[in-house]
This record gives sequence, C-alpha cells and structure tokens, in this order.
Amino acid sequence: MEEFSHEGVTGARTDEIARRAGVNKPCFIITQDKEGLYAQPWSRFFPACHERVASVLERPDLPPRERLPALCAKPTLTYIASAPLFPRLVQREFMRSAGRALSPAASRIMERHGKPLYSRLEKLIGGRH
Repeated sequence: MEEFSHEGVTGARTDEIARRAGVNKPCFIITQDKEGLYAQPWSRFFPACHERVASVLERPDLPPRERLPALCAKPTLTYIASAPLFPRLVQREFMRSAGRALSPAASRIMERHGKPLYSRLEKLIGGRH
C-alpha cells in the first residue's frame, strides 16, 4: 500500500513492491499482476469502512439528525486512522483519474460500496430517510 499511496498504480514499480514485501520479484509476479496487487488494499479497507459507516447511518435508535455526527465518533475515526496510507491512496486515485475512469480496482469498490454510501448520506442530509 505504501508504494501505491506514494506512486499510484501507474507509477508503482513491481520491483519496489516486491522489495517492500520481502519477496523476490519473479515469485511475486507469478502470483499477482500489479493491478491485482493494487486491488488488495481497496478490497481490505473499503468494505470494512463501509460496514462501519453504514451501521451508523442505519441505526434506528438514533434520530436522523444524530446519525451524521455519530459518523465522526471514535470507532469510525479510529478505523480510518488505523490505515493512514489509505486516504492518500484514495486521493491519489481521484487525482489520477481527474475526469477519466478510475482504475478497475477503485471502480469496482466505488460501485459496490461508495455509491450506496453516498446515496444513504444524500438521503440523510436531504431529509429523505
């Protein structure tokens, strides 16, 4: 994740990824291509983050106006802070795409998790629960 967060998917070098992972490059390339490796942090972090945010947005015991502030509560922020490179990875991806298509990994994750969350937030903020 560190190499991708600094260099993005196109700038990341497979030899540097292998070095950081502590494996030799030929073995590494046989098991994963660069796009498959790039998908790993997206696949690990975003679904769990989505689950935490969705669980707050869907809490029936909280009035709608209290759900948004509850998203900023310690459990959600602690989870995000547990992977400090992930926000940088996301920012780099959005800057890279700048109006073009996201990478396949980011596109799959955003379609599956990002859009539904955005829709829930939009409904909550717009008063349509």
